[in-house]
Amino acid sequence: MPFSSKGYKSAYQAALHKTLTQMWDWSEQGKYPIVIDTTSCTHTLKTCGDDLTAEDKVIWDQLTLLDGVEFLHDHVLPKLKLHPVDEEVILHPNCSARKLNLDAKMHAIAKQCAKNAVVPFALGCCAFAGDRGLTHPELTASATEKETAEILKKITTVIIPPTSPARSA
Repeated sequence: MPFSSKGYKSAYQAALHKTLTQMWDWSEQGKYPIVIDTTSCTHTLKTCGDDLTAEDKVIWDQLTLLDGVEFLHDHVLPKLKLHPVDEEVILHPNCSARKLNLDAKMHAIAKQCAKNAVVPFALGCCAFAGDRGLTHPELTASATEKETAEILKKITTVIIPPTSPARSA
């Protein structure tokens, strides 16, 4: 994904080939699904079809690729008896999760684990761009400024309620 996002097409295709070949072996030639724990990587691998060689496309078509959120929601969660914590959690479904329509599954998992789960109204792209946020954290800080302010306001209001006039005297 980082190669693709930077326009390094041949490096991207080489990385795809190596990754798909390893997944082919790990899955025993497509017998077992591959669960990917990073949604942006899942998105890249699920949408890379047009960038594959004919040989790699044959492998790719036979693999079952599952995102961790998808796997937890569809296969693990139904088998668990959970005891939700008495708290609210705040979610940030990233762009890839939203493009793969995993945000609803993420929300459903969180609601099974906590009293309530919310997505900030100001949710937007975090501008992390695969790995760009590692080298330029100011991009992510700027892109998430409104979302961060909303979350901090909510946390401050819930955890540290404003002092009432009767108490402040």
